[in-house]
Amino acid sequence: MNKRKKSFVLNLRLNRVTAIVGVTAVTGVIALPSVVSAQTPPNSVLPIAAKPNDARPRIDFIEKRFIPLAVTNPTGAVTLARQFLADNPSLNQWQRILTYSQCAAKLYEKNVNSPAEQRAQSATEALAMLEEGMKEVIPDQNRPGYEGEILTLKSAAVPILLGQRQYSQAEAVLQENWPIVMHYRGSFGDPFNGDGTVWIKHWTDFYKAKGTPSEIIPLLKQAFQKRLEVMHYIERRLGSALAEALLANNKEDEALQWAKLTFMLCDTDEGAIKNSTQILTKIWMAIDLSPAKPRLFATAQAEVAAPNPLESVALPVLDTALISTNLSTPAYKLSASDRISQLLALGSYREAMLLARKTLVERPDSSAAIRDVARVFKAKDGDIARANLFLTYYQNPEGENPVVAFLKETESLNPSPQ
Repeated sequence: MNKRKKSFVLNLRLNRVTAIVGVTAVTGVIALPSVVSAQTPPNSVLPIAAKPNDARPRIDFIEKRFIPLAVTNPTGAVTLARQFLADNPSLNQWQRILTYSQCAAKLYEKNVNSPAEQRAQSATEALAMLEEGMKEVIPDQNRPGYEGEILTLKSAAVPILLGQRQYSQAEAVLQENWPIVMHYRGSFGDPFNGDGTVWIKHWTDFYKAKGTPSEIIPLLKQAFQKRLEVMHYIERRLGSALAEALLANNKEDEALQWAKLTFMLCDTDEGAIKNSTQILTKIWMAIDLSPAKPRLFATAQAEVAAPNPLESVALPVLDTALISTNLSTPAYKLSASDRISQLLALGSYREAMLLARKTLVERPDSSAAIRDVARVFKAKDGDIARANLFLTYYQNPEGENPVVAFLKETESLNPSPQ
């Protein structure tokens, strides 16, 4: 395979892929050893999965019966929803919560352009439905699903309150539930893969409605640093939201710093590389009005020795004390990927590689372990060229091991707090 045309894409289906890097496309095939496919969190605003055989009655009811009536008779639609819940006692707890939240959201959504009186009525009915749903939440904070149910119902209320210009009430809901979003992990791994993303949008919409959109920036910076461990798969969410907010407020240089960190920490699949690169490209274009740097960056992805414009970009100032504290907590000691993200943010590349190598030795067929080794290369180099070399070596161990070379060149780096 021509090394100039290798793209670092861990494609578990082992088919031909195209990674869009900057303004050019780089194609290639990476044949991995037999791996255990990692579960990919679905693109859903709901942090907990329902049993598939329980979902269809709810979906059919909302799509075929509730929505058509919601447009013409909001009160009748709510009555119908209550009857549906009464007639279906076999629905599990999560399906009932989803019925309340989705019916409330659809009720207001379908009436948002109605005359003011009907829109206000639909808002009142929708918020009442959500309150009914809250009464069904079993008040046990240790029960699996408790926080997910709360976040789902409260999340549905925010757009309704904002739409009715009830800004103080919307802010109260946001402030009350944001700490839950910051620590909660649903059954799909993390709320930022869906639910957390929705709450970021809620905050963005709230500040826009207030006429102070720049106020989202400190909140996003805080969220970024509190949840660094999930950055290996949320580049298209939190990272892009922060970069967009900084760009909108003419803070291009700072946006570039956070975009660099996003590229460093993001996962190594095609979509992650593409999305994090698009963020960088957009910022470079805003600064220079030229595709020169994106093109240089694209070339650097395929050639180890090529100049890389990302090298001259500084990293943002981070709360290193917070990150170091995270590293010492039990939760982060349980996940190698989480700890690697924290170490990379601290610039502790050697420690990150040692941990990634140790994990790969223990689990040689783990796709996550393979990705983490490659992710360390990407973070240190600012490109995917050596990561490709590692993948090639891992499949056919001939010549020098890129990991050994990496550890030699980082021997002088100081270890991070453990």
